[in-house]
Amino acid sequence: MNNKIKFNRPLNAEQSHLLKNMKGEINSDRTSAVSFEMFETLVLRPFFDRQDIALLMEDDFSSVYIGKKSFYELRTEAEKRMLKKNSDTGCFKLEEIYSCLEKISKISPSSREKLMNRECELEEYFCYPRRCGMELYKKAREKGMKVIITADTFLPRKTVEKILKNCGYGDWDKLYITGELNIPKAPDGQLFTKICKDLKLPAHRLLHFGGDLSADAEAPIKAGTRSVLVTSCRDRLIKSGQLCGYIQKKIFFDFCSQKYLSLRCILALYSHYAFDYPQKRIALSDFCGDRYMAGFLILGAMSLDKSRRKFDKLKKSVLAAMEETPEITAGKEDFSAVFSSHFGSHLDKYGYAGCELPFEFYTEHGAVEDRMFIQDKLSSDVVSKWAVEVSEPETAPVYVGEVKQSAMSKLADKMFPPGTQVRIYAEGVLAKLHKKKL
Repeated sequence: MNNKIKFNRPLNAEQSHLLKNMKGEINSDRTSAVSFEMFETLVLRPFFDRQDIALLMEDDFSSVYIGKKSFYELRTEAEKRMLKKNSDTGCFKLEEIYSCLEKISKISPSSREKLMNRECELEEYFCYPRRCGMELYKKAREKGMKVIITADTFLPRKTVEKILKNCGYGDWDKLYITGELNIPKAPDGQLFTKICKDLKLPAHRLLHFGGDLSADAEAPIKAGTRSVLVTSCRDRLIKSGQLCGYIQKKIFFDFCSQKYLSLRCILALYSHYAFDYPQKRIALSDFCGDRYMAGFLILGAMSLDKSRRKFDKLKKSVLAAMEETPEITAGKEDFSAVFSSHFGSHLDKYGYAGCELPFEFYTEHGAVEDRMFIQDKLSSDVVSKWAVEVSEPETAPVYVGEVKQSAMSKLADKMFPPGTQVRIYAEGVLAKLHKKKL
């Protein structure tokens, strides 16, 4: 990604205030060294989940594998087995995952090496800096602090170091990789105890930044160090409104498929755009009351949808009003710059299924605060009609990983396809029974 992209969207007051407070912790007389978790705090991936990289490797895998399973399935299964085998620490190396993959897929050792190297190459290519993390890192360096990076990952050291340098983090004092050390960050803070011991530093003089509540807040505090939680962009997105739940409900079992890879990447980029600098959600809004955010996701995603959709009169009016609102179109411009920088035309071969869903969500279920974005561009008749027709969306829990469909569920889909009256009636009965049990 071109890290010099200048966004139209300014930080809001809440984001600026929080950034100032975080920098204040670095400036504190109590701080002698600062540690950062690498992924999600200093470095981002333009994917909804890191395992999405496996979806980009299906062609590489199909050239060396003769079975029926996808690379995504087998790669996920291999990692799950390593997690189970190392359940006491949760630490293992990428080589162990691929050794397991070799066994369950029966590919050759040379093919295993080729695929493992390919995964590392993709990680190095796609990772990019989190702007908030970069500001905090630079502040620590400006203050002459010792900078420590913790990488809770199974990636090899040479890959981790290359990613950091590619992202502009070329200068650190210590780099700790959990998969290499076999020391977990959570639950009791062993890694932070080791860091302080290695640096010969009193625990309370170390300040840690990270996004995982257990590993980056509770664990360092248990070790006697101080911590600041820099929330994961994706986690903040999932908790901010009903959009992700709506999309999950619409797609469900196919959400982790190649068909919706582009949509997952769009959601990831949107989460980074909206929540790179953390902010809270606003009641009665799914876009934090921010026109730029609505333009980035809604019009940005729509710009990739090449199909000529026929909209009803209301949706045509809403779309025209959005395109007449400067902040919304500026958000769309930001999306175009970011998406092109990350992917160019690389995702074209996967298609852009689901890119209409954010617009569908907005027009059919838009919250009060969000509908007001364009109210001054709509006639009173359209405003009244929209207010009457809008409804609460049906949502589902947002699953990051793959959700497997049971044999019974597949049979139900064949006998009573989703959307048919009998299926809707049956699901309504089951929902009522479930509520009674609760």
